[in-house]
Amino acid sequence: MRLKRFAVGRRCVILAFMLAAIHLPGRQSRAVAHRMFGNMTYFTNSPEIAEKATLVDGEGAVWNGSLHASLYYAGRYVYGDFNRDGRKDAAVIIGESQGGSDDEVELAFLIYDGTRLVHRQSVYLGDSAIINALKQRSGKVIVDMRIHQQGDCQAGPTKRVRNVYDYLNPTADIRGDHHISVKDGVEEILNLQPKGGKTKPYQVRQGRKVIVRYRLGGEEHA
Repeated sequence: MRLKRFAVGRRCVILAFMLAAIHLPGRQSRAVAHRMFGNMTYFTNSPEIAEKATLVDGEGAVWNGSLHASLYYAGRYVYGDFNRDGRKDAAVIIGESQGGSDDEVELAFLIYDGTRLVHRQSVYLGDSAIINALKQRSGKVIVDMRIHQQGDCQAGPTKRVRNVYDYLNPTADIRGDHHISVKDGVEEILNLQPKGGKTKPYQVRQGRKVIVRYRLGGEEHA
């Protein structure tokens, strides 16, 4: 009986080690990723304060007199070949605040330059956007998130969308100028073009340069 119990106990211990071996690499890789992305240098959205900010343990702040901007890594990342050069890049979610009630949430593209990942470009996702998930498909980033719609309080976006962003064409998603609205698990394509007006501008950062683009009548304008 004792030998039988010992054998059962030994099998349980072996099984526990096997399960740990399966799950530990994933946890280790996530920990390494969080440590890397949480200690990188990013372009700010406030060039009048500072062009860049270096995060330490996921947070950073820059000052210019009485003005300041706080940046943070939001813990969401995805890998992929976003500039289509055959090497692994990354895209992460960062947030920035200048002391107000809203955080400006951005998708930051980190491009591998041969030695390290470098922040090259950001796409503005919205004020206080809530990110549900990041995925990559065919070199494009899919962001599942909640954004503001009419009637929402400032801190509580409720409209769920799944948008696709392309590093090589950051002003459009793969279905044209549309958001993909998700309701009850069903995707519904919503045209962003309001009657007789512009779409809400896209803000695209390319190095030191900030480009604001919008579409009017199906044509792109800067």
